[in-house]
Amino acid sequence: MVNAYLIVSAAVAFIAIALGAAYMSGALDPVIEKFGTWFFNEKAEAEEKKLQAQGLKEGEDFMKSELLFTSYFWLLFLPFAVIYFVA
Repeated sequence: MVNAYLIVSAAVAFIAIALGAAYMSGALDPVIEKFGTWFFNEKAEAEEKKLQAQGLKEGEDFMKSELLFTSYFWLLFLPFAVIYFVA
């Protein structure tokens, strides 16, 4: 039983070290990019389904939807607003 714990712990440590080395060397960059692309495509599809459920279409009634206020898109304009009102 102790040998099983030792083997599993050693395997987990080896995998963690191997993944860390691959990340540091840049070998995981294509994998991370594909995962990010997949993630954002899934998020876009979910957002599209949410709009369809609300009866909205892409590009129409965007200001009425909750998407503008629930996303952090407005943070992009915050520095420009500060500059505008301070200057």
